[in-house]
Amino acid sequence: EGNAMNALPGFVSTLGRKPLLALAAAIASVAVPGALAAVDSSAGSTATERPAIPGDAQQPIDRHVSWLGGWAAVEGLQDLVLSGTLEVSGLSGSLTLRARRDGQSLLEYDLGVIAGAEAETGESGWERNASGQIEPMAAEKVSRLRRENGRACLSHLRGEGVAVTLAGPFEREGSAGTLLRFDYPDGDRFELLVDPQSGESTWSRTLTDGRETWSRLSGFREIQGLRFATRQESFAEH
Repeated sequence: EGNAMNALPGFVSTLGRKPLLALAAAIASVAVPGALAAVDSSAGSTATERPAIPGDAQQPIDRHVSWLGGWAAVEGLQDLVLSGTLEVSGLSGSLTLRARRDGQSLLEYDLGVIAGAEAETGESGWERNASGQIEPMAAEKVSRLRRENGRACLSHLRGEGVAVTLAGPFEREGSAGTLLRFDYPDGDRFELLVDPQSGESTWSRTLTDGRETWSRLSGFREIQGLRFATRQESFAEH
């Protein structure tokens, strides 16, 4: 699993505080044509403003990017494929995410008793429900997928579509560091807990429609010049 930043099917967010996700065997690709053959390739990317990042926030971002592999590696990330095992609420199965930096993504999961897919095709999206039917995706869900796709491609670190601030010192289960805050226009938020010296980050938090979810990454390895995790555990807080 690569650092997909909470690339979870929508139903997962309704569960309580327990490990929700374990992924493995990530494959990261750079500028691979046709990586999203199942997604409408005619849709274009949406231009996004890049607000200025305050200097006190830019410094830990630069340290974190250096820890990930450097700005050149981050900017070179165009296509991303993550595949592995999903474990949630006593069920286990497969999950695959295909994301492109131009704003298209396809998430497929199969837990045996429940399976589905969620796709973003630029300005719109579709989903395949448990009955195998293809349905148009609601606008707010398309927006959520677009944000998750952007985080998978690390666009939040460039300030794309977010207001970036430094929230200050923070500690989570023995991990102390600086909390980087990424605020979206509708009030949703993503945060990274970054070690101010090394730039390492193992904990992140998302706030979506008032729901708080913490995610912990572990088992890091380098793939094509970028550091990825081989395991992600997510905890929904109530």
